[in-house]
Amino acid sequence: MTFPEAPHSRQFLTNGALVIYGHMQNQLYDDGSWPESSRYLSSVINKFAPFAVAIGNARGDDWFAETKLPKVFEHLINIQTPPYIYFNGKIGTPPVGDDTLKEQGAFAALGIYSEKITSINPGLAAAMRKTWLKSGSPMNTYASEAVSMQNFFTGTSGDIYEESVKAPGDYLSENIGQYIFRENSGTDREKFFDIISNKSALGHGHYDQGSFIFYANGLPLVMDPGIDGYFNSTKRWYTGSSSHACLLFAKNGDYLNTPTTSRADGVICSDELNAMRVTVDYGADGKHERSFALLEDGFGAVIIWDRVTGAGGETVFNMPVTAKKSEISGNTVYSTGYYGTDLKTTVLQPQKTDITTRWGPSTEFMPKISGGYKQNYVMSRAQKNENHLVVLEALKSGGASLDITELDTGIPAVSAYRLQKLNGGCAFAVTNGSASKKVLTVES
Repeated sequence: MTFPEAPHSRQFLTNGALVIYGHMQNQLYDDGSWPESSRYLSSVINKFAPFAVAIGNARGDDWFAETKLPKVFEHLINIQTPPYIYFNGKIGTPPVGDDTLKEQGAFAALGIYSEKITSINPGLAAAMRKTWLKSGSPMNTYASEAVSMQNFFTGTSGDIYEESVKAPGDYLSENIGQYIFRENSGTDREKFFDIISNKSALGHGHYDQGSFIFYANGLPLVMDPGIDGYFNSTKRWYTGSSSHACLLFAKNGDYLNTPTTSRADGVICSDELNAMRVTVDYGADGKHERSFALLEDGFGAVIIWDRVTGAGGETVFNMPVTAKKSEISGNTVYSTGYYGTDLKTTVLQPQKTDITTRWGPSTEFMPKISGGYKQNYVMSRAQKNENHLVVLEALKSGGASLDITELDTGIPAVSAYRLQKLNGGCAFAVTNGSASKKVLTVES
């Protein structure tokens, strides 16, 4: 295209277009995701999108209409994290795998190419523009994987930004193993919960199966620490399971990394409850089924049950909390957050608790602690093949928490708990640790 008079220039253009078009149609998933971490989807966009502009100028092809590019932009909109005060109210992408929460550059393409989408899908174009503005209107940089020339493609029309664009809702991307549940989206009370379960291993992925990210009131309370650098001495920490909200299996004095894949099923989405189960299989070293129940309708609580089988030693419920400090009292841990929302962790199983906390290094998404960016890790230990049952509550500082009471079920291996709100509403958590179906009747 640059030197059309050069020998074979047309053939080079045709061959290049065939290769890139093939990647776009066959490597991109139908939902617009890419088989690597989100940071690398950004790198891919930086190659595909400007070529789409160029091939349109050279041959008249309209790849914005004919390929999956619009789905890529839609995917970026759907995975955005809540606006965060530490980043001056900007959104980000979940730092799953090799990524960081601080990076807003992935959204540059939404602003640059929104005008290209206007005639194809005006609603999507408006959502792209709005998301770009929420991310701080980033432009493409002069970094190694960016194509700064794209900035010249940015449209000048201001009539595609619509206030009526709906806030993103639940988004389940089975292809890249991110299951995002939202409540009160688009408000300062937004809850965002991202569960990680990959059916296929991702490029630039971490050992993070069954882990999760938890925002409440637009604040990250439990957060994947991301990656500090590929060649730093800290890489083993950031990629390993011990830095994630995983269930850890002990072996030979250390903790195993999770496999790179797991199985997700049992997904429920409703106004009262979001739920799903993740099965993480370590082969000869054991297996656990992690069940999540996200209570809505004013509860602000998350219930997590880990059913463990075949383990060779202890297991640890491990959770990185974005907090100034954490205080242990019996079977509870109260973690003081940075911006008026705290996290209360209640360990219901095992009954004989062994809870500790420790500091672990993190990428930057909170003020420094003792000169560095750190998260406070809550660790609840259980003996061989004991199960874990944990309740997480996001509380405004000084706010009242749920009254949790264990009920007498009269059925071996079956446990039940009443979670009572101050206003009289209640929920029940019931676990069945046996291998057979049980029937239990409880009165509200």
